Amino acid sequence: MEVLTVDLDDADGRDRYDRLFSACPHAFVQQSTDWAEVIGDLGPDRPVFLIASEAGRDLGGLPLYLFEGPAGPILTSVPQAGPLGGVFCVGDADRDRVYAALLAEAKRIAATRRCLGLTIITNPIGDDIDLYRRHLEPEVLFENFTQIVPIDEAVLGGALIIANNKKGNPAATIRKAETSGLTARLCESDTEFAAWCDVHARRAAEIGVAPIARPLLGGIWTKLGPRSCAFLQLAMSDEEIASGILFILHRDICDVFAVSMDSRFAEAAPNYLAVKAGLIEMAARGVKFMNWQSSPSRRDGVYKFKRQWASVERPYYFATKLYRDSAEILALGEDALRRGYENHFVVPFGAFSQGNLAGPFRKA
Repeated sequence: MEVLTVDLDDADGRDRYDRLFSACPHAFVQQSTDWAEVIGDLGPDRPVFLIASEAGRDLGGLPLYLFEGPAGPILTSVPQAGPLGGVFCVGDADRDRVYAALLAEAKRIAATRRCLGLTIITNPIGDDIDLYRRHLEPEVLFENFTQIVPIDEAVLGGALIIANNKKGNPAATIRKAETSGLTARLCESDTEFAAWCDVHARRAAEIGVAPIARPLLGGIWTKLGPRSCAFLQLAMSDEEIASGILFILHRDICDVFAVSMDSRFAEAAPNYLAVKAGLIEMAARGVKFMNWQSSPSRRDGVYKFKRQWASVERPYYFATKLYRDSAEILALGEDALRRGYENHFVVPFGAFSQGNLAGPFRKA
């Protein structure tokens, strides 16, 4: 099996990678060359796309990003916020052989570049951790979780079908939002999108978290939106934005990228109406799975909110192959890694309180 390396300036190679990506319905939009354009002004990260082929047929791909940090470079499939996706394959490929070829080349690049480490994220839907254990041979595994909604269990015939019950089901709260006079529709203009970004920034300040970088949000809207790979679902109070959810998608899989509500409308529960409308929009677009992405904890209100929508928890992993001694990496310190590798995964921060990289590392 051959492995081809492609960058964004290689028009023919990029077209070849894009055609392979388009043929893989279970791939994530974060694995696309379009995503490299979205994050292009942030890192800066140098994208490298790998294609595994055999007998003239492209079978699998792997997006990688080289980041030059102050203590040395890292190679990763997970730069910036909202990362997902390592290796992807066409449906009839021999996954074991495809993963073996692509991960061997990724390890070669990381070693040649004298990286601190190589980190690749596993697939929460494809369940491929054993392939990474076998072919990446990671020294460090960080287990995370997400919540997935099978769309056919939530929407039927253009209507939400989640049964009403007494275990936190959203039906009653949705009715509350609808009877309060809120309406749902898609964002229609750049001006409206900018207004929602302002809502996002204000809400982040209210709850004491950092907002998602405006250039990242803007890149999603301007680069993915026109390609039908993103949409902003709004809940409106007359002409004011009460809530908005930014979704990103590729064929079967749609990710919830950001949820932000104007707190003036909190009593009317606009997020519930926006989620309902978003699920119905996904069904109309042929999406099979909505991925909520991870929550801070299984015990918090965010996790419980997501659980209401017929969500199924799925694990995934950050698998890291080290190219420096673990003691050398730990000696850099958590603060230095946070500053020098902002929005990039190097090793689990739990390693610093634990004092070693032996693991296991899991999100609570």
